Amino acid sequence: GKRSWKLYPYSLGILNACIKNNFNTELFDPNYDNSSDNEIIETLRKSNPDVVGISTISTEYMEQVKHMNYLIRKALPKVIIIEGGTLPSVVLHAVMEDKNVDYWMIGEGEFNFLQLLNELNKPKPNISNIKGVAYYEHGEPRIIVPEGYIENLDSVPFADYGNLDMMGYGNQLLKYAQGMAP
Repeated sequence: GKRSWKLYPYSLGILNACIKNNFNTELFDPNYDNSSDNEIIETLRKSNPDVVGISTISTEYMEQVKHMNYLIRKALPKVIIIEGGTLPSVVLHAVMEDKNVDYWMIGEGEFNFLQLLNELNKPKPNISNIKGVAYYEHGEPRIIVPEGYIENLDSVPFADYGNLDMMGYGNQLLKYAQGMAP
């Protein structure tokens, strides 16, 4: 269902910061304005991306994520859909049943996501060398387990929320908090 509260899309901001120097990015949080299915489809078609990444935050939203993947595929039948976050990391086999998704990022995807995008940008991508990715190859599941964790957390950039209107999230009384002044 829809939510009436707004959380900072932190994972989107981190992933955007990790890839923005290599790819044109546009962030979209359909929960921000409680977008309808038709508004989501319209926004996706207007943007017309080559790849859509969807971040998942909790297993309780599994059906909503599946529905979002359906809407993405309906709007953009040829787009590459990459799902990451909690769901593929916790219930990978269950989410791999969703045939609308092309790739799943397992575990910490901050740097592996960029590797996957770089590989997909090649004429003949070789995904098998990227740790923490799952996909289907010739109808068979391929799961390349992640190796450990990010050891140097200082190597992860600060979140970059790009085109999102961050003033609409959270407490308006903190409108001029450090780094948030217009």
